Amino acid sequence: MRVLDFSRALAAPLCARLLGELGMEVWKIEDPEHPDLAAGWGPFADGGQSLYYAGLNWNKNQKSVRLGSPEGRAVVRGWVRHADVVVHNFRASTCRRLGLDYESLAAVNPRIIMGTFQAFRTNDRPGLDITVQAALGLAQSLPDQPPQRLGVPAIDIVTGLLGTIGILDAISRRRVTGVGESLVFSLDTASLLLLNHVAIGELNGSAVHPHEPHLNPAIVPNGLFQTQDGWIALCAPSDDAFRRLCEALGLKELYQTHAHAADRVAHAPVVTEQIKQGMERWSSTDCVRALKEAGVAAEQVRPVQTIDWAQYCDLIVTDAKGHRVIRADVSHQRTCSRRKCEGDAPDSVNMVP
Repeated sequence: MRVLDFSRALAAPLCARLLGELGMEVWKIEDPEHPDLAAGWGPFADGGQSLYYAGLNWNKNQKSVRLGSPEGRAVVRGWVRHADVVVHNFRASTCRRLGLDYESLAAVNPRIIMGTFQAFRTNDRPGLDITVQAALGLAQSLPDQPPQRLGVPAIDIVTGLLGTIGILDAISRRRVTGVGESLVFSLDTASLLLLNHVAIGELNGSAVHPHEPHLNPAIVPNGLFQTQDGWIALCAPSDDAFRRLCEALGLKELYQTHAHAADRVAHAPVVTEQIKQGMERWSSTDCVRALKEAGVAAEQVRPVQTIDWAQYCDLIVTDAKGHRVIRADVSHQRTCSRRKCEGDAPDSVNMVP
């Protein structure tokens, strides 16, 4: 199967890359006058190439075409005739102007499946991950504190995953119907999935709001806690786990007072304050060891520089330009060929009018 990827930035290119990792042939199509935004995003390799861009496009065959020219549009129609999927994030008006709207492409190839990525599902206004975070409550602030963005573009990533799932579903339907369809994936609907229990609580008038940015108010305790020499993450998702946590930390009276989950959620500030005080007696290493021995999930908070990459060597691939990038674990631990693991993106870019 062939995918034509006209998209830019993160969500849609990620979707196309994942389709490639599932075995599809992906063509990365760029207009030389309007290149992918991600090519200008850091970090950068020694030669100045964007590693951000490389990570999203390492397994794609690159094509360059002037979409605004009659000759370029004719070339694209020829590509569409022999393609299965088109992925893009153009605005609707741009699609119509370039002849890339679904009606135009379906007239050339009725089996084509189009995946359109946009910021908001009900309108065509522009947006990026950070602005959608702001609009949907993911960058909310706490009293007397500035709002905080998510540490990574999680909305973009989730939207890309949803796009991959949706396109695979459409391919399955096409086997029955014989025709393609147009799909829309938006950052704001992906945000609702990320909000999860927070959104459901709001819908049902039972919202729980964090009193500190590093704590999850739905499960108590669940978050980041400071020790003598650093920070650790811990979670006690059940009453029994909370009992074991309290025993390990010498806080048995806390368990006796707040043994039930609903009570801990209702009194979250009190419970977390007592755990904080208990943490003051522990080093991070000793605290994590004690909690793990008690069967409680806990880890030290570490920087990304400390990742043991040897654990993930099967997910590290080298693209045609020598950049080390990371593939998704979509193979479910299957052994893939050496050629596929190392990527097969071409060194050159094919230029057409």
